[in-house]
Amino acid sequence: MYRVAKGILSSEDDIEDALQTTTLIAFDKIKTLRNDKYFKTWLIRILINECNKIYNQNKKSLKDVREVKEESYTIDKSINVDLYDAIRKLSDELRVATILFYFNDLTYKEISKVLDIPEGTVKSRISRAKDRLYIMLKD
Repeated sequence: MYRVAKGILSSEDDIEDALQTTTLIAFDKIKTLRNDKYFKTWLIRILINECNKIYNQNKKSLKDVREVKEESYTIDKSINVDLYDAIRKLSDELRVATILFYFNDLTYKEISKVLDIPEGTVKSRISRAKDRLYIMLKD
């Protein structure tokens, strides 16, 4: 859960808030879970929703923060960029799919259920994310 939150949010305080809120919601709503085998998927979906809420609140409160355009994937080579920074620069849809696939080891089918999108869309998002990460991280 931490890795998913870390991929969406940058502040440790925000990550902790998202994890805590997710735990409380999951504990409170556990009776709504229909099938125990989907617990992980259900929990990750709650976490993503909480992270997105926090991310959007932060985005609204920081109006002067420079937004990274989706088409702009070049990085100054003098800056030491790690994988998390590169993933954070991806668009929301690419970032979430990438985190779920590579850091949470979810299958395309599981990601499809979590995000409520077709499996083919998940595959194309991960492929586009890999291409963009390659461009950002090469050299």
